[in-house]
Amino acid sequence: MRIAVCDDDKQTLSLLSGIIEDYMQENDIRISYDIFSCGEELVDKIAEYDLFFLDCKMSDIDGLDFARLIRREFGYEKGIVFITAYSDFVYEAFEVRTHRYLLKPIQPEKVFEALDNYIASTYMEKKLLVKVDGRNDIISLKDVYYMEVSRKDVYIYLKEGFVVCHRTITSLEKELTPLGFYRIHRSYLVNADKVKSFDKRIVLLDNGEKIFMSPQKYNGFCKHYLKRMNMKIT
Repeated sequence: MRIAVCDDDKQTLSLLSGIIEDYMQENDIRISYDIFSCGEELVDKIAEYDLFFLDCKMSDIDGLDFARLIRREFGYEKGIVFITAYSDFVYEAFEVRTHRYLLKPIQPEKVFEALDNYIASTYMEKKLLVKVDGRNDIISLKDVYYMEVSRKDVYIYLKEGFVVCHRTITSLEKELTPLGFYRIHRSYLVNADKVKSFDKRIVLLDNGEKIFMSPQKYNGFCKHYLKRMNMKIT
């Protein structure tokens, strides 16, 4: 996931950068983010980002107009979080289907909630593009139970059958950890939403399959799993 943070206030940019860093550390995930002090710096790079933190009122380009530009060019595939000192733009924000509307001074827990819910909602529609036997296949992540590395290939086990793709499990781990997957063993990447039960040695999936858990990964997976369950409840 890539985030763009755009605000003409340097203090706000610094604060949000720190909060995102804290979020990554607490959740043991990697998020790529860039900061911009004006909308003009970002306007030609919209396609590069998934989620935008925008100030409603900036000196060059109005944040609401910028959001409308995002919607015109990319529809609703991009997430938008407004950060502002003013509460009277909230109804206009609804017009562009903003993900969250956060008032300054920024509260870290509100940013955490916005990231949690954006990741959870994105996962529900997220698809994975993989190359299988020379063709590009699109796989819904909701159908994936786990992935297993075998030599130079990765086997992706689905509700029905499996596909073999030519990617490294490390690259898949980096892409999918923010979306609910976790590397429980050097050979396995599991979808936490498909886990029925687990202990320090075995993970039992909803379909009855059992896969090995590395003891060194147990504590990290516990934290990751509880986080996922919390996101599904909220």
